[in-house]
Amino acid sequence: MEIKRYPTKILPPVYERVFERDRLFALVGQGKMAKVIWVNGAPGSGKTIFVASLLKKQQASFLWYRVDVSENNFADIFYFLALAAQKNYPRQKIKLPVFTAEYANDVENFACVFFRELFASLTRESAIVLDNCQELEKDATFFRLLQIAINQLPDGMQLICISRNRLNAALKRLQLNNELLAIGDAELQFIDQESQAFLKWLNPQLEDHQIHHIQSRTQGWAAGMVLMARQLSITGFSGDFSFAEN
Repeated sequence: MEIKRYPTKILPPVYERVFERDRLFALVGQGKMAKVIWVNGAPGSGKTIFVASLLKKQQASFLWYRVDVSENNFADIFYFLALAAQKNYPRQKIKLPVFTAEYANDVENFACVFFRELFASLTRESAIVLDNCQELEKDATFFRLLQIAINQLPDGMQLICISRNRLNAALKRLQLNNELLAIGDAELQFIDQESQAFLKWLNPQLEDHQIHHIQSRTQGWAAGMVLMARQLSITGFSGDFSFAEN
């Protein structure tokens, strides 16, 4: 049997172990009627792993596309979302409109048809994830395409956007109408009790004074806690715990 291989840009990240962010899961639960979840944060804030763990927790079926910059930015969006849909239905032939050169000056009208037919072909998915949105946010067309997709989202399906940037003004109206849930740096930052549990989860050998020191140094920054806990596991522990300055 031939094994079908798919490009990594439509495959969600896979983690051996995931610390579940129950506080953030609860936020999503409160905004479950929102059509869009906008997750933004600095590099290392844990935004992508949060979304991946959320979908795993929900046991959700979804499409995942990691945006990048190319010569055919918007053609790529349509192509890879169609490919992701086909991946989810390997025994069916998913027929979706193909973006060709003739549509170059009519992207938005093509998008209306594409998203309508894409959503009609998805019978069990609850989310479409666009990762790395910051790569296209300088182009106003990107937000118009998002709005077209949002307008056609069926009940029970959400669009989840992951970005390094805060919510763009083009989507603020959705937030005012409670159709968009924004989870940003402030929400992604680990609070004290949460960071203590996270550090113990990372390294059960950490002592309380080491945990407090890491907390004071990282201020709830996920990647910082991971790096410091990892360094301690390599360098060992001492009564006068210290961490070398970089």
